[in-house]
Amino acid sequence: METTVKCPGRHRNIDTHQDNILLSIIRYYVSTMEDIQKNVHQVAELLKTLSHPDRLLIACKLAEKELSVGEMQSELGIYQPNLSRHLTTLKSAKIVTFRKEGLSVFYHLSDTRAGQVITALHQIFCSRKH
Repeated sequence: METTVKCPGRHRNIDTHQDNILLSIIRYYVSTMEDIQKNVHQVAELLKTLSHPDRLLIACKLAEKELSVGEMQSELGIYQPNLSRHLTTLKSAKIVTFRKEGLSVFYHLSDTRAGQVITALHQIFCSRKH
């Protein structure tokens, strides 16, 4: 099925299931051209932050449950220095936040919009129905 998306000054044909995720995300965040112009940079920044495979994996895991750094390291198999770097990026973007309990630090998803994007991605790419 082919859908024509009208963007300012151009047309783009979307004919693959995977391209439809971007269209769904944009439609979720914006409903009019005015909204598109106001929010396009915010949407682009969220997608840019989640675009690294390890950061997306971290965010997906944190959408399921709160985890300590050690739990993330063992469950995701990401080398600890890289994990810390990605968590810092996600914290800076206000996608995740943390709490301390004794010596342990527990992270959780703090941006509901990121959680909704992750849910949409899960339904599209991880569902057994595609």
